[in-house]
Amino acid sequence: MDAAIERCVARAVAAQDPWLDLLDPGRIDEDDPVRAAARRLRGCNLEAGLDLPVEWIAEAPPPVLMAPPELADRRVHRRRWQAAQRWTAKPVKLQLLGPLSLARGLDDRVYGGDVGAAATALADALNPALRDLAEAGCPAVEVVEPCLAVAGAVQDNDLEALARLFHKVPADMFRWLRAVAGDGAAPWQASPASDLALLSTLAEDLPLDGVVAEAAAALAEAGPIARWRRLAVGLLAVPAEARGPDSAEQAAAWLIEAAGRLEPHRLVAAVDGGGGRATVPLATRMAWLEQARAAVTGLPERRGSG
Repeated sequence: MDAAIERCVARAVAAQDPWLDLLDPGRIDEDDPVRAAARRLRGCNLEAGLDLPVEWIAEAPPPVLMAPPELADRRVHRRRWQAAQRWTAKPVKLQLLGPLSLARGLDDRVYGGDVGAAATALADALNPALRDLAEAGCPAVEVVEPCLAVAGAVQDNDLEALARLFHKVPADMFRWLRAVAGDGAAPWQASPASDLALLSTLAEDLPLDGVVAEAAAALAEAGPIARWRRLAVGLLAVPAEARGPDSAEQAAAWLIEAAGRLEPHRLVAAVDGGGGRATVPLATRMAWLEQARAAVTGLPERRGSG
């Protein structure tokens, strides 16, 4: 299994290398984000509710938080990043599920259902792995928090968990927050629309460098781009659900609008990998993003030149 995962990571990195400046190996080594995160923590029981340990993952109950969480090995994310970075000379970022969404995915038997308290404890447990990742030379981390894009799912005082997650993480590792509501939905469910109202007002108070968001949510009138003055915006100009050839034109239109409202150094054009929500190969969607970039900048398309 380890050898198969290694081959898949190498292929994912190679597919992105000609097109993108910052690569992402995805989470090929994870069966499910919550269960994968729980496996890295002491205090979590993954099999407590299973009649058979090999039950299909979609039918399995959530992992049970039985004791205050603690990392089994603080080098876990360093190893994941190094396994991807070895395949390219370009910088590679690493994705991981954030403490707020993880707290909502666990069956909490420790904090009495207080999601904020559980998220804070999880952030404290995960923080050493982020500091170790930065010390290893990882250029960027992307913390995935779909609950932050769902209206009313998180209170402003819950955001303390994100501040604790990044406590003493060196500033030379770029800290992205990904807020896409569809990340929290099963592949067979319709993706809910993202609402960034909470982040619009509070994101710049957090130890973040940028936010990855869907174009429609980021560009909403009086939305994040109208309020933020410091943060970079990773605009998902080609969404996971993109299908037709007009996707490149739509991406270009979004990028042109964003470029008119953001300083150049704060705008990053991105394609949404999307996991199970995607129906068109990533290579095709990356080509659409490149066509949009060429249309916006007036520069010729890159044809495998990196």
